[in-house]
Amino acid sequence: MKRFKKEKTRQPYPADKEEKFYGFIWCFIAVWRPGPFLFGMETMEKGLTNLSGGRMEALLSSLTSNRLKAVLLGLLVTAVIQSSSATTVMVVGFVNSGIMQLAQAAGVIMGANIGTTVTAWLISLTGIEGDALWLQLLKPSSFSPVLAVIGIIYIMFSKEAKRRKTSV
Repeated sequence: MKRFKKEKTRQPYPADKEEKFYGFIWCFIAVWRPGPFLFGMETMEKGLTNLSGGRMEALLSSLTSNRLKAVLLGLLVTAVIQSSSATTVMVVGFVNSGIMQLAQAAGVIMGANIGTTVTAWLISLTGIEGDALWLQLLKPSSFSPVLAVIGIIYIMFSKEAKRRKTSV
C-alpha cells in the first residue's frame, strides 16, 4: 500500500486572526452604540411626561401655534444652548411623550437648523476686512462688549429676581 504524504494545511497568520477580531469588535460597536442614545431618549420622554403635568404642553402649544413662531422658537433655543442637535433631541422627546405634535416639531427643528447657520455666519463675520465703519460694527468683537454692558445694566437695575436671572 502506498502511503500518501499528508499535505500541510496553511495555518492562519496572526494578521488574519487580528482582522477577524477587529471585524467582530466593529460589528459589536455598531450594534451597541445606539443603545445608550435610545435609553436616554426613553428616560427623557418618561421624565418629561411626568414633569409636564399639562403646563408644558400648553406653553409649547402657544409658542408653536403657527409655523413662524415655531421656527423662531427653534432659532432662539439653538442660539441659547448652541446646539441644534440637542434642540432636535429635545423636540423628538417632546413628540414621543405627546407634549408636541409632529407639525409643531417640524417648525422648531427647521428653526434649529437656521439657528446653526446664523451662528456660523456670525462667526464668519470676524474675517471681514475693510475700513468702513459699518463693516467694523458687524464684527463680533465690536458688538459683544455692547451686549455685555446691556446685560450688566439689566442685572443691576432689574427689580425682579426672575428678570435678573434671564440676563445672566
